[in-house]
Amino acid sequence: MDGNLIQEAYWPEMEYLVRVAEAVPREVMDVVLGVAQSSNSWVRRGVFEISAKVPPGEVERLGPVFKSWTPKGFGRRTNPRDLVRVAVSLQGGTDRKLATWFANALFRPEKLSGHGISAVFDEYWYEEGLREFSSSLGGSCLGLVLSWLETYERQVGHFGQDVDLTFIERESIRKRDDSIHGVLQALVDTVRDLAIETMSTDVESTMAILARSKMILARKITLHALAEALKKTASVDHGSALFAASSHILLEPASTDDVCRIEYGELARAMATLSPKPLAGLETALVVGLGAYRERVRHIIVERGVPEGEQEAQLADREEVWTHRMLSAIGIDALPQALRSRLQELDELRGVIDSPLEPVSRATTWIGSNSPLSSQEMSMMSPAQLLAHLESWRSSATGWGPEPTHSGQGQELATLLATNPRALAGMPRLVERLRPIYLRSILDGWQAALKSGQEVDLSQMATLLRDVLGHANASTFPREGDALDDDGDFRYVKKAAVGLLEELAKDRTSPLPAEAMEEFASLLIDDAQDEDAWEEYHSNAGENGMDPLTVSLNFQWPVRLRGLIYLLNWGSGTAWFNAAKRALVKELDRDDSHGASHAVLGEGLGRLLRADRTWVTESSATWFGNNHEITGPQQVAFSTAIAVHHYHPDLFALLSQSMLSVIAAAEPIRVGWKGHPNDPVQRIGEWLIEAIIRDDRSMDDPVAEAFFATASAETRGHAIGSIAWSFMHSEHVDGSIRDGLARLWDLRVARVVDHPEDIAELSGFRWFVRSNKFGPEWWLPRFQQLAALDPALAGEEYSIGNQLAEASKTDPVRSFRVLEILLDRPDPHYLTHHDLMRDAAPVVLAQALNSDDEQLVNDARNYMNTLGERGNLQIAARVGSVLDQL
Repeated sequence: MDGNLIQEAYWPEMEYLVRVAEAVPREVMDVVLGVAQSSNSWVRRGVFEISAKVPPGEVERLGPVFKSWTPKGFGRRTNPRDLVRVAVSLQGGTDRKLATWFANALFRPEKLSGHGISAVFDEYWYEEGLREFSSSLGGSCLGLVLSWLETYERQVGHFGQDVDLTFIERESIRKRDDSIHGVLQALVDTVRDLAIETMSTDVESTMAILARSKMILARKITLHALAEALKKTASVDHGSALFAASSHILLEPASTDDVCRIEYGELARAMATLSPKPLAGLETALVVGLGAYRERVRHIIVERGVPEGEQEAQLADREEVWTHRMLSAIGIDALPQALRSRLQELDELRGVIDSPLEPVSRATTWIGSNSPLSSQEMSMMSPAQLLAHLESWRSSATGWGPEPTHSGQGQELATLLATNPRALAGMPRLVERLRPIYLRSILDGWQAALKSGQEVDLSQMATLLRDVLGHANASTFPREGDALDDDGDFRYVKKAAVGLLEELAKDRTSPLPAEAMEEFASLLIDDAQDEDAWEEYHSNAGENGMDPLTVSLNFQWPVRLRGLIYLLNWGSGTAWFNAAKRALVKELDRDDSHGASHAVLGEGLGRLLRADRTWVTESSATWFGNNHEITGPQQVAFSTAIAVHHYHPDLFALLSQSMLSVIAAAEPIRVGWKGHPNDPVQRIGEWLIEAIIRDDRSMDDPVAEAFFATASAETRGHAIGSIAWSFMHSEHVDGSIRDGLARLWDLRVARVVDHPEDIAELSGFRWFVRSNKFGPEWWLPRFQQLAALDPALAGEEYSIGNQLAEASKTDPVRSFRVLEILLDRPDPHYLTHHDLMRDAAPVVLAQALNSDDEQLVNDARNYMNTLGERGNLQIAARVGSVLDQL
């Protein structure tokens, strides 16, 4: 048939083939293959109707035909539902490439026209089709649909190198505005629903899939999906993998971004319903989040020309708004006591936020940058053409709307170089010809290319690095637009250069040629030495309120120090080792009152120890103090070292003298990183306990004697509990280490028996129980012993309902007695009581009633009646249900 005719002949035989396709699929497909090359839209409609009815193996025979039609040629009369059904069918076949190609042809954003992106469906059918596709396949298509969402965001310019505006159109993942429809909203809803479904069954795989996308939108979806999955979980133990994943992501700095506020609050509240205590480290995570927010706002305030006298007031007001919104979203039940008090203060000062988890009206202005050329358009230009364009283009941005700017074009340039690092190959004198913002984009793009294993022109890179570092801070190019549109000087590009050298200094899987490494080492050691960078750090680092380790990531001077340590990590056999060592020593001799260099030193201790053990051992007293004195800078270095490193016998030996000074200190020492735990004495205790249970140290060790004699009972308890808690998150714990911790516990109990005022040292026992690494024959009698020492269990809340229920199967007597103790405590915690009544009481009472011990049976029956009198009206029925199954 002539496809150019306006009228197309109807082919009634196709109706017959459609009707009999399910009965004789192969024979029908043989006929279809004979007519499939027709361009008649009635024929193509019939082909898809048939393909939707036959097995996937038969549909796969049409693969070459489908690809020859292309998505636009699928036929204007074709029923969209049939296309979706074919896509679902192919997912169940054996030709994975064809299945993925066809699904991409239907749903992956390719062409943009307003909000429409599909060449096959309009917006309505896109949403309907995507819903049917994902419902049919379930969680197996999460990764595929997520890739379509990311493609959409890249197409509209919301996601790319150094830009992530993917949060703009979806303030709440839970729901969208009823007036907002379209492809983006359909993709977000689908990824969200698939993530919730799979998160409930396979946390690890779901987290891995979502983590592949670096969009802030993907993080919002992850937070929301974890919260919804936790709501379906009966208890912490039933969802231990969920709880661990949730705890981890809530402490990541990216999660505390203001745009994640709603989802962050949802997850924190969901965890609070399962956990008797606020999440450890939450306060630190929020401090880090506020620090990042503060830096963004400070930069905007300064660059927008706000008078200096008004800057601090505006900054303080925005910080208070951020804190109030975030704490309100988390909710008072999920907050530690200090933050509860802060929320109450802010509520009194600013008024209670009535609906903290609801989207707010957000008045927005354009905060990103546009580009006159996309990275794809740039990729079609020769290096000379691209350089000429960058040299000659001028911005006329007025600050209104998404106008092209140098910043926007720089982002596209960095994106191009990340995947095509030779896009400017052979082009000379880049520092003379290009604005600093483009030089920064080139360096950022090359750094991304190195991380992804791309081959970069190392000679051109070295030349540009040398020219940038040797240039004065002043630029010959006048700024066009404001500070967000263009760089006014070379400060930012120099920081990018030092950052790239730091990356080059790392020990790589595929090492660079020796000659190139020597050149880059020389650049970092000699050319990157910059007094202006030191002065900028020295003058400004104290204004941001960040801890020293965080400061070290945000200023050029400490970034170079970290790079020097990476160079030393290559070992003393390298040509640059001695020079790098001298350079590092020289910088460490500066009077660094902000502490970033000392934090870098503590962070790099493990690398330095591997590089030159003798030098580090001889310098340890200078860097970290000794058992007589530990100065403020040494405190920063020491606290950072023990915070960022795991326990190791060599590190313990190196720092043991400093530990004695810290333990004996009358006042808390200065910390280099406000991570978890924020108390260096507790961290010392954790290292010490690991050393003891691994038989590396004994209780006679001076650090052990000092810690257990001087540290508060609460600190000792937190340290022991932290190690027991870590067992809960380990797939396997060596038996000797487990038994070592058990022996230590018995020793500390014996100590508390003689000193009952130190009962708080035993407060972490719940982690021994919940780790499931100690059998009930060990922990159950010790729990009774602990209760005998303090019936209130030092005020501790114990969510051990499942473990107690399981223990009752082998020891119904002790399990019943422990249940009585926990439920009869004065002023019991609501969540603890709820956990015990839901998970423990029915099983423990049933096991007691089912025992041969007449006294136990009578006690259990009487106690069940007592619980009923207290208002637990369903307890008899629930116990009876368990008895029916015994």
